[in-house]
Amino acid sequence: AALEAAVGGVRQLAICRELTKTFEQIVRGSITDLRQSMENGEIPLKGEFVVVLARAERTFDADIDRLLIALLPELSPSKAAAVVARLTSVPKSLLYERALHLKP
Repeated sequence: AALEAAVGGVRQLAICRELTKTFEQIVRGSITDLRQSMENGEIPLKGEFVVVLARAERTFDADIDRLLIALLPELSPSKAAAVVARLTSVPKSLLYERALHLKP
C-alpha cells in the first residue's frame, strides 16, 4: 500500500517469493493488482520476498516537444532528434521516436 501511494497503482511490479526453493513463486502485474492478490491470499505473506519495480515511463517535457516541432518543418526527424539530443540529455533514439510521432 505504501508503494502504491508513493508511485501510483499502475506501475508494473514483480513479486518473487521463495526464490530457489520448493515453493518458488514469481508474479507480475500492476502494483494495485498485486496488492489485492496479497490481501486476498493468492500471494502468501510467508517467506522471503524480492520486489522488482519497473522504471517509470519516460515523459517528454513540453519544451522538448516545442523544439522538435520547431525543427521538423526544416529538418528530417533524424536530424531534428540529433540537434535536440545535443541540447538536452535525452537520447537521440527516444527523440527520433518522438519526432516521428509529432511530425504532421
